[in-house]
Amino acid sequence: MLKLTVVTPEKKILTDVEVDDITLPGYRGELNILEGHASLMTTLTPGAVRFRRKGSQQTEQVSVSWGYCEVVK
Repeated sequence: MLKLTVVTPEKKILTDVEVDDITLPGYRGELNILEGHASLMTTLTPGAVRFRRKGSQQTEQVSVSWGYCEVVK
């Protein structure tokens, strides 16, 4: 199961949302995270975090100006 949490310095935007995939603007290029992805930590560059909720065909997105991503198994 792949869950997404998006946190800003002020508040949580999303908490434990079940998703099928996530696409991130990583420091060294775009990353696509799928269920079972290896653990990693990377910084993010300005761009869009795109994701599809579990079972949905519609892509949603959240804009980021900086930050980091942590994938934990």
